[in-house]
Amino acid sequence: MAETKTTFAQGQLRSIVERIERLEEEKKTIAGDIKEVYAEAKANGFDIKALRAVRVDTLRGPIKFDQYGNVVGNVYIRKVEKKDGRLVNTNIQTYPDVSQFWTYDPKEFLKHPVWSRDYPPMKG
Repeated sequence: MAETKTTFAQGQLRSIVERIERLEEEKKTIAGDIKEVYAEAKANGFDIKALRAVRVDTLRGPIKFDQYGNVVGNVYIRKVEKKDGRLVNTNIQTYPDVSQFWTYDPKEFLKHPVWSRDYPPMKG
């Protein structure tokens, strides 16, 4: 019985690792495809900075792209309330244009390791 569980767990682990490897390859392919599209746009005379400056309205609110190509958008703090017998989300506060860096200076943030217990330093 224990051997069956071990074999099953090994199969699960192998499957997970294979899926991760496949997704990593797909991610590399997609990143390459995106670079090709930007190169094509540049070759056709389009301004890459202007393309990244495009602001799009989505269901979660307006988004744009920062200089690193990452999404910048609003973060909504909501609470659930009962109105007319239905539960609905009500915005309490909106933090506009939140980037991956939140309130930190991007250049300073990028100087430090991504996975660190020491950065950003704890205040208090």
